[in-house]
Amino acid sequence: GDAYDHVFVLEAWAARTSTDRFVEKMFELNDRWHPRVFGVEANAMQSIFADMLRREARLRAMRVPFVDVRQPTRVEKPFRNRSALQTIINDGRLLMLRNEQIEARNELETHPMCSQFDLVDSIASATGLLRRTSKQEALSNAQHNLARYLRNSGAPDWYIQQRLAGVVPDQGEVPPRPT
Repeated sequence: GDAYDHVFVLEAWAARTSTDRFVEKMFELNDRWHPRVFGVEANAMQSIFADMLRREARLRAMRVPFVDVRQPTRVEKPFRNRSALQTIINDGRLLMLRNEQIEARNELETHPMCSQFDLVDSIASATGLLRRTSKQEALSNAQHNLARYLRNSGAPDWYIQQRLAGVVPDQGEVPPRPT
């Protein structure tokens, strides 16, 4: 995610495969993306799998930031997924690679009517792991970026201060040209 709460799906993968291949894929993804956190579902007996991944990382002398993801057991998956993703999708904040991630895109478009929605479920779960940015922090980042842009474009300090204070030039007024 970013300061504006966009969710970027960098990779979406699902397969009916062996446990060994699945574990290798987890470590490949960690090597490729170096995530801040790497969620592993840990309800009931799935916590044993999460523990095994941590042990495997130690044996490989790798740092993998595995964190347990516990799903509410009294909430249906389709509802949980919609609750996590609906606002993000409606606001246009879910970003995916256009010509890739076709299976994930298909699951999202047909959810919950598709026969399986493992990718949708994992994307929905991952959104819960993203660092939430406060509105104040997002505003501060936006102001910082605006000030940097204006400085780089040669705007005078007084104009930059007015813009940051929320003073917007009258319609049709053009910012002063740098001298």
